Amino acid sequence: ADNKRNWRGQNLLGIIITMVRDQLMIEQTAINRYPAPITNEIDNPGEVESQNVHEHEVKENKNIKGYQRVLLDLMNDIMTEKQAEFQAYFYRNFNFDSIDTQNNYYKKLCKNGVNSLELLMCCDDNKFLTETVGLNMIHAALFTQRVDILKSEYKVFESWLYEIKMNEYLNIFRNRGILTFELFYNKIDGFQDLLNIIGAKNQIDAHLLWDNTPKAKRHTELQYEGK
Repeated sequence: ADNKRNWRGQNLLGIIITMVRDQLMIEQTAINRYPAPITNEIDNPGEVESQNVHEHEVKENKNIKGYQRVLLDLMNDIMTEKQAEFQAYFYRNFNFDSIDTQNNYYKKLCKNGVNSLELLMCCDDNKFLTETVGLNMIHAALFTQRVDILKSEYKVFESWLYEIKMNEYLNIFRNRGILTFELFYNKIDGFQDLLNIIGAKNQIDAHLLWDNTPKAKRHTELQYEGK
């Protein structure tokens, strides 16, 4: 039990750190997309008419609103993709008595903030599942079993990225809802799909990532044996 609590605490801290890092990246993207207006230096501020000062302030305010708008747009894009992956995973991997029961559990999880696979990995507390989400004891046991499998598969995927020294892309994959090889292969079928995710400037890394996947290695071995 202590190990589970420690694991959950470490992962919650990791999620918080990731969210802060992502926010900084989003803010930089917003600044790049909506650059501040360039103005000439004012040699004699006292001689500038009040009307010109007012117009400058209006431009700055509009620019700030532009930042706020793109921040919201980018955050919604990220969360929407994470939520979509969570929803697909939930309905694909959790089977309860009826679709109504499953829908009810899904809605209560989302209502209580569990709307991504990262948060799902921290959702292994029986008291929360039974009292807050409303799972019966059998469903709660099945739920935690599946969560344990997800955590195990995530650990394999994470270790692979570290092993091939590509762990700098871990947060990018996490933000796209890719936490396991199953989820990786669901979205990525080759080099080009991978390039679309990690960026066109990372072509060499995209080749290295794909060539080092278990799937690509199996295909290479089969081709070699065929010769």
